[in-house]
Amino acid sequence: MRILQIVPSYPPKIGGVENHVFELVRRLRLLGHTVYVVTSNQPPLNVKENFNFEKRLPLLFNASGKWGEIPICPSIFSALSDLHPDIVHVHTPPRFFAECAAFYFRYMSSTRIPLVVTYHLHNSSLKNLGKIVWDLHNRTFQRFVFETADKIVVCNSQDVEVMQQEFGVPRKKIVTIPPGVDCDRFNPKKVKANLFKQKGISANNIILFTGRLNTVKGLNYLIQAFQLVSEEIKDSVLVICGNGTGNYKHDLENLTTTLNLSSRVVFLDPVSAQDYPSLLASCDVFVLPSLSESFSIVTAEALSMEKPVVATRVTGVKEFVRNNETGLMVEPRDVKALSNAIVELLKNRALAKKLGQNGRQFVASNFDWSMLARKFEALYEESIRGLREYSSQSSVEEL
Repeated sequence: MRILQIVPSYPPKIGGVENHVFELVRRLRLLGHTVYVVTSNQPPLNVKENFNFEKRLPLLFNASGKWGEIPICPSIFSALSDLHPDIVHVHTPPRFFAECAAFYFRYMSSTRIPLVVTYHLHNSSLKNLGKIVWDLHNRTFQRFVFETADKIVVCNSQDVEVMQQEFGVPRKKIVTIPPGVDCDRFNPKKVKANLFKQKGISANNIILFTGRLNTVKGLNYLIQAFQLVSEEIKDSVLVICGNGTGNYKHDLENLTTTLNLSSRVVFLDPVSAQDYPSLLASCDVFVLPSLSESFSIVTAEALSMEKPVVATRVTGVKEFVRNNETGLMVEPRDVKALSNAIVELLKNRALAKKLGQNGRQFVASNFDWSMLARKFEALYEESIRGLREYSSQSSVEEL
């Protein structure tokens, strides 16, 4: 098959959606398919290897705020006209790319091509103006994307209900396929836990968060929780690894200063893909304090590294973090519960080890990419076959 993946940003940019699509592309190519990628040139790259297969579009501007970012690339319509795939797979959010792709393949393309859309995050944590704008977009442009799609992929079982109730999507169009983990790459027996030592970060109890720094991640609550942790466990450090959007990172740094934690909270720039497994291997506890998630791939990767996890009880995360089985779960925004769970894992290393081992076993059995890539391959084949049958039936009816 000739498969086109459309995603707002792509590695070397680091993020859950970016890493998911990169691995999906790699796995599909290993299965023998020709895979094209259309994405934004963000961050800008000058290299042109694989240029025939990866189109990085010039960025008009990047609309960003504490809630995230939206890369705007008007040349997407020209790029899509140059490609002739058998199937198109679009990833959203961020916004813009999915809307443009749906419009192009519905109104501008001379050939009817099946469209698959993966909805990676339903953000239910926004407030005030952000929520008003998000809801308005959902009722208009986002509904158009889903109406145009032949199949819609969600990352967890709870989002099936979201698709039906909030967007009016028929159940038969919805497929649940979670993101995958490369359990061979994220293997504690193969990865050296020396990254923090190389970066001069030293403590017997290192707590890690890694991901995008925006309000939906709940990092202000994690920093407040760490203040309580640091009072009980003196030799502890919190590492926050990732890039911020808007001035959110600056707000977090100000919060650490206000709480007198500047010497014990380290803000680390994103590490390279090569060093990323070592980043996870180097921590003692991984924490996800998010207010909303469809599926936190980095948390699943931490579990694959046999790391004990503390996560908030939000949609998607509950798919693989089972309380007292593969990790500890707390309610979002509950600073005290979050600090208590972190302290428990730092003090009870036997429990931490058991949860980590259980976590790897669960992830390897349910979320390894070797299984999930085949599911996407089957979905594409079904979508192409369905369109052909529909076209044949329409032709007969016209006669």
